[in-house]
Amino acid sequence: AIALECRDESETSAVLKQLTLGCLAISASLLGVHVLGGSWSGLDRSWDEGGAVGLMHPTSAGATASLGLVMLAAVAIVWRSNWSRALLWPAAVVHAAVLLIALSRTGLGLAVLMLGLLTIWRGSRIAMAIAGVGISVAMVVYPVVDPGFVAAGGALGATGQYVSRGESSETMWTLTGRTELWQAVWTSFLESPVVGYGYHVASSDGVLDVWGRPAVRTAHNLLLHILASTGLVGLGLFAFGL
Repeated sequence: AIALECRDESETSAVLKQLTLGCLAISASLLGVHVLGGSWSGLDRSWDEGGAVGLMHPTSAGATASLGLVMLAAVAIVWRSNWSRALLWPAAVVHAAVLLIALSRTGLGLAVLMLGLLTIWRGSRIAMAIAGVGISVAMVVYPVVDPGFVAAGGALGATGQYVSRGESSETMWTLTGRTELWQAVWTSFLESPVVGYGYHVASSDGVLDVWGRPAVRTAHNLLLHILASTGLVGLGLFAFGL
């Protein structure tokens, strides 16, 4: 939309301002609801234990917070506009809180990666040099203070538990964490390969027993879900439509 409609930097800035404000409004609203109403926000993943779904799926909330944070930081670093610099720190606190509460691994990882690239690209060389020297000194001094790496081990363990979200190491090594689900959906497809089970339904009773409990689930893969729910007939119609 920006490429097609915007003719100068002021128009681009206006569009990005609206987008960043929209992302911030969503994150702030979810965070406020979470503080006041807990599971109503959907950020705490209580629906995993059969609770209410809440206002927004935590993956969507994490994606919104990640995009909002990176977009605002990019505008503040590249164009240094007054509105972006005024919003940067309050927005960073709100978006970071949503990312951490939602346990959105992809959103958090991409935010860290993109912010790191932005810093390397346009950040202060003096500040990066100081940070590099500080890290180097810390790496030399730390083994003297804690030779057994007890504190570091505890921190890494806590970080690992946070990132894993209770999933096994085997599941984590798949990177997507969805191979168990895909196997269950594929098995379900083989039971009714021609016409499937009906639009958006991935099994004979609509329920898939994976990730610790039976629930109505999508395949988290577009073509596989079309194949399971509408069979080879549906997949053929989909391919013809494309």
